[in-house]
Amino acid sequence: ADKQKSNDDGEPGGTAGNPILEAIKKNALTDVVIVVTRYFGGIKLGAGGLIRAYGHAAVLGIEAATRIEMTPFTELHVTIGYDLLATVEHWIRQQEIRTEEADYAEAVTLHLLLPPAEVESRLMELRDLTSANFQSEVGETRRIALPC
Repeated sequence: ADKQKSNDDGEPGGTAGNPILEAIKKNALTDVVIVVTRYFGGIKLGAGGLIRAYGHAAVLGIEAATRIEMTPFTELHVTIGYDLLATVEHWIRQQEIRTEEADYAEAVTLHLLLPPAEVESRLMELRDLTSANFQSEVGETRRIALPC
């Protein structure tokens, strides 16, 4: 369920929260919080001035912020022998697959991060690449922050 909330926190009704919320909506942002703090300097801005000040502050904050998208990835743990390591690492680089730190022991366990819809096709590619000479385990799906 989509939820949104704004708060004027003591300012005249509709002069703070709504302009900030509108800045969020205009930028099509979700899962975001914007807090604007105004220090009173003795000049009364009036309702129009407050609306412009809060809206402008929100826009400046949005423009300065780093935008990220929380993207789902499924972990695929692949264990191979050292004889296949160079071949599989080359394939990983060529396919631009995200990885986490590998575990080196008697065999190598590579930790791939795949879009959930790609897991089965990547497993088939690995079977062809290694003549099915690997073990795999599908891990959890989690969201990773990627720049937009």
